Amino acid sequence: MLPKVIIIGTMKGGTSALFRYLSSHNEMVGSQVKETNYFCKKEFFSKGIEWYESLFWGEGNIAFEASPAYTKRHLYPGTAERLHTALPDAKLIYLLRDPVSRAVSHYSHDVLKGKVTKDLSEALRLDDNYVKTSSYFYQIEAYLERFDPAQILLLQSERLRNDRDAAMNEISRFIGIEPDFDPNVVDQDYHVTKERRKTTRIEYHLWPYFNHRYINKVFKSIFVPLRTPFEPPKLSEEDRDMLREKLSPDIEKLRGLTGKEFKGWQV
Repeated sequence: MLPKVIIIGTMKGGTSALFRYLSSHNEMVGSQVKETNYFCKKEFFSKGIEWYESLFWGEGNIAFEASPAYTKRHLYPGTAERLHTALPDAKLIYLLRDPVSRAVSHYSHDVLKGKVTKDLSEALRLDDNYVKTSSYFYQIEAYLERFDPAQILLLQSERLRNDRDAAMNEISRFIGIEPDFDPNVVDQDYHVTKERRKTTRIEYHLWPYFNHRYINKVFKSIFVPLRTPFEPPKLSEEDRDMLREKLSPDIEKLRGLTGKEFKGWQV
């Protein structure tokens, strides 16, 4: 089966949690890998639609996936067009987190993966990926040019933590299902106790060559002990003001589009 629902983002915005919540519903069938990246990465799109369809199987009748890279149009142009061509009737869910907090969390993710060694201030200024990914109007604009607005749900991701039942009810109405989720899954908090450790640069660069089920256990046994404790970065007021200045025009357009205040955001 092909998916009827796509969680298109945002990165570090709660997509993993929402994927788990939806997967606990007996009508929903999540992709075998959460992030298929089919419509944004050529190495997957080139495999063809039958390969993509093979990623969805189960007892439910509404297939779905979650690929936050679908809202990185600055890195993957043409994603919205490819998605619409293949799935013109799909329903899209875009989780929107405080854009400043999201950018900092994005940076932390890159540090943990061994992708970035620069400090936070330097990285935010030199790599526009952090600001572009938090520019939600810019990202959703490509989809609004192709999909009916009624097919797109823009949801403030903080609600998944602070007002979870109401948020899941809204998502259920949008999809067209009853909000019958497994409470043991939905009521569980994630990413709150596990100590985070930084991947070394050499592990980051070698991982693509050893990411194979027969050898990755050996690879991890060598490199995981070399990881070092991660200290969450602190955003200076100067950097906060810089992010606000860069993001404000886009977020104001988002507010104009949705009529929502997005209370609690730093922009």
